[in-house]
Amino acid sequence: MDVAVDVDGTQAALLTTTRQRADVDRALHVSGAHGFRGMVRAGSGVHRVCITAADPYWGTSGIDLGCRSVRVP
Repeated sequence: MDVAVDVDGTQAALLTTTRQRADVDRALHVSGAHGFRGMVRAGSGVHRVCITAADPYWGTSGIDLGCRSVRVP
């Protein structure tokens, strides 16, 4: 599964889920690599960071995983 990371409305990274997440497996009664890790750069200030998963089994629509305001020193 691919995961898009948007910073202030612009895609900053496209990551792939490659990490095992036992908590997700238990909660959803599934197995597989559901976790992801990556880094994006942003200038100092407050930024809106949003994560969207693009599951190939769910079609073209993304799965909104949420947004947060992040302060970069």
